Amino acid sequence: MPGLDRLVAATVLVIAFPIVLGAGRAAATGDGNAMPDRSEAPLVGIANSDRAAGWYGPVHWVTWLQALTGVLHDQELSYGYVDDQELASGQLGSYALLIFPTNPVLTEAEVAAVERFVERGGRVLAFWETGAYDEAGRLRKDNALKPVLHANTYGQLRTLYDDGVTEPGNRAEDHAGYLEATLDGAALFAGLPSLLPLVALEQPVMLAGPTGQGVVMASWLAADQITRPAPPDRNAAAIAGPQSLYIGFNLLAAAAGEADRVHAAAGEAAGGQTAEPVKAWARQLLANAVRLALGEEAQAEARRALTAAREALDQAEAALRAARQKLTFVPYGEIERRLSEAQELVSRAEDRLGSSRFEEARALAIDARYRAEAIPPLVRETRPVGVRGAWMGAGNLASLGGRSGVRYFLDQLQAAGINTLFPEIVRRGVALFWTKVGYRDPAISSWDEDPLRVLVEEAHARGMQVHPWVWVFNVGTREETPAILRDHPDWREISQRGELFAPPSGSSWLNPSHPEVRQYLQRLFLEIATEYPIDGLHLDYIRYPENTTGSVFGYSPASLSAFQEKYGLDPRTLRPGSREAALWDEWRRENVTSFVHQLAVVLKEARPDLLLSAAVVPEAERARATTMQDWKRWLDEGYVDFLVTMAYSSNEPLFERYLSEIDAATGADALGRLIFPGLAVWVNSPEALAGQVAMAWAHNSPGEVFFATDYLSDNHRQALRQGFYSQPGLSPLADPEGAAALLLANLAAKIAFFQQIGALDEAGVKGWQERREKLIGDWLAAVEDHAGKEQRERSAARFANAKPATEVGKVDPSQFRPNRYWAQVSLQRDFALATRFLRWAEPRLARLLSRPQP
Repeated sequence: MPGLDRLVAATVLVIAFPIVLGAGRAAATGDGNAMPDRSEAPLVGIANSDRAAGWYGPVHWVTWLQALTGVLHDQELSYGYVDDQELASGQLGSYALLIFPTNPVLTEAEVAAVERFVERGGRVLAFWETGAYDEAGRLRKDNALKPVLHANTYGQLRTLYDDGVTEPGNRAEDHAGYLEATLDGAALFAGLPSLLPLVALEQPVMLAGPTGQGVVMASWLAADQITRPAPPDRNAAAIAGPQSLYIGFNLLAAAAGEADRVHAAAGEAAGGQTAEPVKAWARQLLANAVRLALGEEAQAEARRALTAAREALDQAEAALRAARQKLTFVPYGEIERRLSEAQELVSRAEDRLGSSRFEEARALAIDARYRAEAIPPLVRETRPVGVRGAWMGAGNLASLGGRSGVRYFLDQLQAAGINTLFPEIVRRGVALFWTKVGYRDPAISSWDEDPLRVLVEEAHARGMQVHPWVWVFNVGTREETPAILRDHPDWREISQRGELFAPPSGSSWLNPSHPEVRQYLQRLFLEIATEYPIDGLHLDYIRYPENTTGSVFGYSPASLSAFQEKYGLDPRTLRPGSREAALWDEWRRENVTSFVHQLAVVLKEARPDLLLSAAVVPEAERARATTMQDWKRWLDEGYVDFLVTMAYSSNEPLFERYLSEIDAATGADALGRLIFPGLAVWVNSPEALAGQVAMAWAHNSPGEVFFATDYLSDNHRQALRQGFYSQPGLSPLADPEGAAALLLANLAAKIAFFQQIGALDEAGVKGWQERREKLIGDWLAAVEDHAGKEQRERSAARFANAKPATEVGKVDPSQFRPNRYWAQVSLQRDFALATRFLRWAEPRLARLLSRPQP
C-alpha cells in the first residue's frame, strides 16, 4: 500500500516541470453555482494534482499527462488544468468534463466541489486509484467519489495471472490481462476487439464494482483468457454512471507506452502482440473513454429522444387542430392540460441538454414523448357503448385447463375492453361442455369442472356476456368422419358427384333436411340454453357448403327422396338455370331457414330472454345463392336477434364493401336491426386492426367482433385499449336502454357544446332537444305498455340521471370553426345509434325485462 513517504513537496514538480503545469490552465472560474457559457472556454479540465505527482513520482506523472493531452489534441478537444487549490475552492465552472488521471487522495472539500460540479451538469472521467485513499494514505472503505462515479474500489489486485504453481510476480507476463467488453460496453470499445489484451505495468489493477446506477462496461479476464481474477461484484474494469466513467487501471500509463520491456514480454505471452499495438490500443481506448465520458453518446441519445418528443408533440398538436376543425367531441380541457405538460417537459429537456445534463434531458424527453403520444387517441371520439366481442376458439378454451386459467384469460380480455364473448362450444360434431345429449370433446377430459359453466360464471362476474358459438351442419374438417356420422351414416350430406367431403377443407356435413338431424341439433342446443345461464346462442355453419368449386351439396339419398316426394322431381335431372333448378335451390334454402325458425321458437319458449344470432357470409346475395343462407330474411322475419358478418379481410376496399353490405341490410335506424362486422385478427397488424375498427365506426356500426382470441396478441389488445376502447363500453345486447341513455346524455352535452362554440343556433338547439325528448318519450310509453308505470318511472330515471361519457371541459370558442355540417353529423350519429338500440329493444321488451335489471 502506498505510504505517506511517497508524498513529496509540490515545489519539486513545479520547478522541474513548469511548462506542463502552467500550460493551458483555464482562466474562467465561475461562481460555483451555475455552468457558464462554454463557447470560448476549454471543454476538458485535467485535475493536475501536486499530491498525485508526489505519490507516483514526477516523471511518471508528466508522462501520463502527456499521453492524455496527446489524445485530447488528436481528438481536437480543448483542455485546461485544475490544481488542488482550484479544485478545493470549486473553480470548475467552465468545464464540461473533469478528468482525474489517477488521483489517489482527495480531500473532503475537493469531493464536495466535484459533487457540486456534477449536480450542475458536469461530467467526470476517473482512472485507477482515484479517490481510493484517505489523506493519511490508508485505503478507504468507500471510494471518496462513490456517489459521483457510481462505483467503489476495494484495493489492488496484484496479478492477473496465477496458475497455482508459478509464484506470481516472477514473470513479465504476470502483468498481462485482458479487458472484455460487456454488452453495454460497445461505445467504449468502438474500433477495438471486444477482448483486448492490455498490460497492467508494474501497477496492479484495482478491484472495483458498480453501485447505484453504475453500469459495467468492461470486466477482467486473466492471461489464460478464461479465469475471472476477482468475484463478479469486484471484477469490473470500467464502470459508467449517468455523468461519469471510471476506468479501474492505469490506462494513461499504457497509452504512454511505459515499460516497453514489460509490454513486449507480456504481449508475446498474450499471443504475439508487441508493445506498439498495445500502446495504440490503449490510446484508442483512452480516446473512446474521453468521448464516452463527455457524454457524446448520451448527448446523441438525448438529442434523438428530444427529436422524437418534438415529433410526437407536433403530431399531438396536429391531431388537436384536426379535432377542433371537425368539432370532435373530446375532453379538450384534459387534452390541453396534457399537451401543456408535454410542452413543458420538452422545454426542460432542452435546458438540460444545453447544460450537458444529458441523462436528465433524455429522461425528460422520453417522458414528454410518452405524454404526447397519449394525446392522439384522446382526440379520437370514443363511444361509451357498443358490442366489443370476440370469438374464442375451442382449442383456446380447452388449453386454459380450469378455473384459474379462465380467470387469467378473461382478465386479459376485460382489460382490453372486450364485453361480449362467443366461445366455441360445439365444433366438429363434439361439445366442450358436459353434455348428456351429444358427444363430449376429449380435449376437456382433464377439466374437473364443466368448462362452459366455469366460463359463464367467471365472465358474468366481470360483466361480460357469453353467447356460445356452435357449429350446426358442419361436423368435421380435413376429411375426417366424426363419431356422429360413424354412428349415423345416413345423416351425412353429399354432393352431386357423390363426394363425402366438401372442398376445399375436406369438411363433413349433416343433412339439413333430415328430421332426425334437426331433432338432435335442437335437443343439443336446447340443453345448452336450459342448463347454463348463457346470454345467447350463436350459430355457425348454418348453411350448406359454399358452391365455389363446382361441388354442390344436398344430394344425399334422404334429400333426393324428400324433394321428389314433395315436388315429383329428381334434382339430378334438372337443367341449370331452369325454373325447376331454382325450385331445388329454394327447397335447400328453406331447409336452413326453417331450421333457424324452428330453433328460435323452441329456444324462446324455454328461455324468453335468450338472444339467437348467427355468423354469416358477409355478402347477402352470395350467401343466398352459393350457401343457401338467406340471412336477410332471418332478420326480416325476426328469427334471429342479431347477426355477425364474417367480413374477414386485410384488403381495405374489400372490407369497406363488406361494411356497405351491412349498411344496406340494416336499412333505416327505425327498423332496429343489429348487424356487426366480424374482423380478422390473424391477417391484420395491430395498427391495421385499429384502422378497421375506425372504418366500422365511420359506418356507425353498433360494435364489432374479432376472430379470434387465439390471434388477439398483447399488441392487438394494447392498440384497442389505447385507442377506441380507452373507455368502458356498455353493450346494447346486454342493456339497450342503458346504452341509449348514455348516447342521449352525450347528445345533450354535444348540443350544449356546439351551441357554445357557435356551431348550433337557437333553432338548431331547439330542434335537437325536441327530437331527443320525443325518442325518450316514445320509449317510455312502450315500456309502460309492456311493464306498467313503475317500470316506466325506473326507465325515466335512467335517462334523467345518465351522464355523458366525455367532459369537454373549458374551451376557447375562438379556436373552433363553427362548422354546422360537422355538428349535424356528430349529433345525427349518436341519435341514429340510440334510435336503433331502442327500436331493436321494443319488440323484445318483454323478453329483455325478464332479465335482472342493471
